[in-house]
Order: sequence, then C-alpha cells, then structure tokens
Amino acid sequence: MRIRVPASSANLGSGFDALGLALACYDEVEVEVTGGGLSVTVTGQGADSVARDDSHLVVRALRAAADRLGVALPGIALRCENAIP
Repeated sequence: MRIRVPASSANLGSGFDALGLALACYDEVEVEVTGGGLSVTVTGQGADSVARDDSHLVVRALRAAADRLGVALPGIALRCENAIP
C-alpha cells in the first residue's frame, strides 16, 4: 500500500482555523506485509532523528489498526519519504 499526503498550512491570518492551504509538497509512506520482522527505511527531512523500531508512529498506528480489525501482521516493511519540513 502506498499513501501520499500533502503538506498543509492552517491559521491563515484572520481565517483562523476556518481556512487552510494544501501545498505541492508530499510525504510518501509505503507499507508491505512480510513473513516476519520489521524493516523501517526513512529518507528526506528529519530522517536522522526518526525511530526505526516499534516506536515509530506509523508502525504503532499500523499495529493498532491491525489489532482492532483482528488482522495478523507477521512482519512489516515500511518506507517513508519525508519531503515536508
């Protein structure tokens, strides 16, 4: 599964939270269910400071969603490309 998420800006002047702006800058996340283990690859903005274990936010969200749905995730290969500063 591949997900592409745009950057956004909120609180634009007098619009407060009513106005927002989508920017032409995207983060991409690609997830593959594997036979076992965990592989986390992160490139781009902040790559040096992002966890590459079970504490990674996307990994935690995937595991929580799978548990909630009763789906087994024997292993995860996660690739994150961070373009949003």
